[in-house]
Amino acid sequence: MPLTKAPRRPRAARLAPEARRALLTAAGVHVFARRGIGAARPTDVAAEAGVSEATVYSYFPTREDLVAAVLEEVARYYLALNAEVLGRTDLPVAMRVRELISRVSESVARDPDYARVWLNWSSAIRTETWPSFLEIEALIVGGVAAAVRRAPAHERADIDVHPEDLGRLLLGACEMIVRMQFAERPPREIRRFIRSVLDKLFQVPDP
Repeated sequence: MPLTKAPRRPRAARLAPEARRALLTAAGVHVFARRGIGAARPTDVAAEAGVSEATVYSYFPTREDLVAAVLEEVARYYLALNAEVLGRTDLPVAMRVRELISRVSESVARDPDYARVWLNWSSAIRTETWPSFLEIEALIVGGVAAAVRRAPAHERADIDVHPEDLGRLLLGACEMIVRMQFAERPPREIRRFIRSVLDKLFQVPDP
């Protein structure tokens, strides 16, 4: 009786190297969100992307290279969001803070995998990824502080905390909002928390 051949893996579409690397990195974000930074492996990313494990290794020679690429993508996502909102010139700095919190909250529903990887990364204190997280955290805090320092004096007068402290408080508040959303807390509870944060920092008029 003839043996039945195992089905062949469908060939991945031919892509330019930059596009292939982006596809593998995106697959990595999905895998890391599900399995965690410590448990995810190149073979998982290969299965997610529909390519051979050798293809993953051709772009990321070591697991450490893959981890670095995924975390760089997550960092890029949040740094871009912060820069877009804080760089606006049509809103006072207090309203930019409100907009930033809203945009982070909205991003959880739109791109939950990025939020999951961020939370995992932010709590990985005893791993080799911790120093890189601290670098990104410093960039985010510094971006908030710079936006405050560039604001007109009358806008800064409404802020009762040091610019860097404001950045840290906002980062902590945003992480709590993300956790509340993943815990499926009622939307009214999340809105109440956001109002409490803003009221403690400065008076931000409702839109």
